[in-house]
Amino acid sequence: MSNIFRKKWFKTLLVFFTFCLIFMITYTINHKYIKENIQTVSVAKVIKKIPPYTLMSKEYITMTPIPISMVPEDAVLNPENFFNENVYYTNEIGFGAGDLLRTEKLSTDNTSAIGKLTKLSDDQTMLVAINTNLVQSCANLVVPGTLVNAVVYIKAKGMGQEDQVISFDEDAGLANLLVVDKKNANSAVVEGDGNGAVPAVVVIRLDKNRKDVAKALVKYNENGIIYLLPVGFRGDIFLEIEAQK
Repeated sequence: MSNIFRKKWFKTLLVFFTFCLIFMITYTINHKYIKENIQTVSVAKVIKKIPPYTLMSKEYITMTPIPISMVPEDAVLNPENFFNENVYYTNEIGFGAGDLLRTEKLSTDNTSAIGKLTKLSDDQTMLVAINTNLVQSCANLVVPGTLVNAVVYIKAKGMGQEDQVISFDEDAGLANLLVVDKKNANSAVVEGDGNGAVPAVVVIRLDKNRKDVAKALVKYNENGIIYLLPVGFRGDIFLEIEAQK
C-alpha cells in the first residue's frame, strides 16, 4: 500500500482531485455570492408617503428590482395576488416614500381607536352616541349588532303642556338603527355583574348621508329620553366587533 503513495501518477492524480475539489467549492461560493448580490428579483415598493391606518391598494405601489440578498422575508413579490387575498391597512407606523411593502407593517383590520375612525371614511359611515341605562336598553339586551327602533319620551316643560312620545311611526329615522358599541359610565365595555354591567352610552352607526337622523337623535337625547326596542340582529356586525376585542 505504501508503494502506491510513492508512485508519481498517484501523486499527480491526488493533486488533480484536490484542485477539482477546491475549484468546485470556490465556484459554488462565488456562484452563491453572485446570485445573492448581482441577480435581482422584483418586489413591491411604496411610491409615496402613506399615513398610519390607511387602506392599502395597488395604486400606492410599484415594482422595483433589488438584489436577492436584500429581499426581506415578508416582502410582497406578487401584489396582484396579495391584494386579492385580503384587505390591508397600514399599522401605526405607516410607510415612507420608497419603502418596501412589507407585511409586518400591514394589518387586516383596524382595531385601534384611530383605526376604527379611519375605517368610517372607507365605509362612508358616522357614529352617534346616545345616553341609555338598563331600562332604556331593554335590561341590557341591546348589544353590538342589534337593530333597534327608538321611541322618544319628552316630558312637558310647563303647566298645560302634555308629555310627548315620538315613535318610529312619526319619525321614520328612528327605525332600524344599528348598534355597534355599548359602554358603561367609565367608558369600558359593558360586561359582568355590578355597576360595570350598567350601560351608559350606546353608539349608533349611520350612513353619512343621514345627517337628518343624526341631528334628530342629538336633539332627542338632549331634550328627552330615548328608549331602544330591539327588532333584529346583525350577526356579521356582532362577529366583526367581537373579533376586534
